[in-house]
Amino acid sequence: MTKKEMITAIQLQEAQAFLRLKELEAEYGAHDPLTNAARSKFSAVYQLMESLGIRSDLNLQESQRATDLITFKIKYGRVPDLPGYRFVPAQ
Repeated sequence: MTKKEMITAIQLQEAQAFLRLKELEAEYGAHDPLTNAARSKFSAVYQLMESLGIRSDLNLQESQRATDLITFKIKYGRVPDLPGYRFVPAQ
């Protein structure tokens, strides 16, 4: 595995963990045990990226879905009832 492939794999893991966190926050709330576990996983990957100087890839589909979810919640004050946002775990 090349350095570039490793970086890409780490970026994908981070994007998937962040999307999963946002989905669980939307579904169960910020203080649910499932949400807390997802937050810990995301935090671990994020801290690794920070220590290695790796930036998030905001062009990944998972990053865009998480951003859409956050934007919708800010704009409308609620979680979207859109296909693919509820009960669809990040891979």
